[in-house]
Amino acid sequence: CIRDRKEATNKLNEISGSIFQNQNRRQEARLNLRWAEIYYLKNEPNTCLHYIRSGRRCLEFVDHTYEIQFLGLEKKVYEQLLQQSSPQTIVDRLNELSIKFNNIKNNNILARDANFKNIKFQSSDDEIHHLLEKAGQNAKAARNIILDTSYLTWLYRFFDLEKGEKYILLNLEPKSITYLTTEGIFHVPSELSTLNYKILTKLSKGYTTKEELVQSVWGYTYDPLRHDSLIYSTFSNIRKILKHDNRLIETSEMGYTLNAKVINLLQISKQDDNSRAQTPIQNTPNSVNLSVWLNSGLNSRQIQIMQYLDSQQFISVKAVIKLFSTSEITANRDLRTLFQKKLVLRVGQGRATQYIKAGNL
Repeated sequence: CIRDRKEATNKLNEISGSIFQNQNRRQEARLNLRWAEIYYLKNEPNTCLHYIRSGRRCLEFVDHTYEIQFLGLEKKVYEQLLQQSSPQTIVDRLNELSIKFNNIKNNNILARDANFKNIKFQSSDDEIHHLLEKAGQNAKAARNIILDTSYLTWLYRFFDLEKGEKYILLNLEPKSITYLTTEGIFHVPSELSTLNYKILTKLSKGYTTKEELVQSVWGYTYDPLRHDSLIYSTFSNIRKILKHDNRLIETSEMGYTLNAKVINLLQISKQDDNSRAQTPIQNTPNSVNLSVWLNSGLNSRQIQIMQYLDSQQFISVKAVIKLFSTSEITANRDLRTLFQKKLVLRVGQGRATQYIKAGNL
């Protein structure tokens, strides 16, 4: 679980010289795999693919123990970063290796992928699989499991965050702040005061002047002589919390802006609770695929989206938000899951993107 990418990069640079000097091809393969994982999290697909292919070339001289890890990562690069189908050669080779390296954990990894319909879940002795199942139930469960395990990279998975983008997450736990940058993921518990919380919430709406901050946060009429020192002191404390990336806050003579998207995870949990309390879409007579969807690991909201597409040709992110009274992040996550499982297809680009049931084109 690579959280501090700068520290990881420094460590890899430190050990790479001796690995290359000793010409240990097995260690070279592992080194390239670690580099590839870092650039995958940075959302730099071309650099990631470079290290994947360099690492796979090292395997020509040693055993292929790591090949399945390289192939799995390469598949994620194509599907998650490049938003395209992975080459069939990767899928075929993973199928071949899954027979050769037959174990519960590897089978469960492949079973979670819609490309490997012939592989069934094997629940015993796979703690990660059980955690993923529980975390996938709702946003609150995901928050609790991420906190209990410290698997902070799962934030990307369960809250539909884009790798390589900057985020400030509020309320992963009470009074905490978690920020994601190109350098890593940094969780700071019990540091966020009510005042700092109000300021970050205000800045999340866009550029904010000093006058707007004083009026909305403190409730005073702005006076530079009286209030500038108060503002500077407050932002100094916030920057100490965001010490790993001071560029998250930009300062001008008149105000401040954030170089990150602010997301309140507590609000997402409440929205998920509200959406589960409602049943906005009634089951249609055409429910023959229900068992297939359940076996694919879909949640109830995703199943209802598929049922909606039985009677309607298209659905969009906005439509999902309206139907389920859910957040944009949750709607995006549900549609992305259906797309990755090849149950729906994308039509259009950007804000005009619509989704159609696979097979309807």
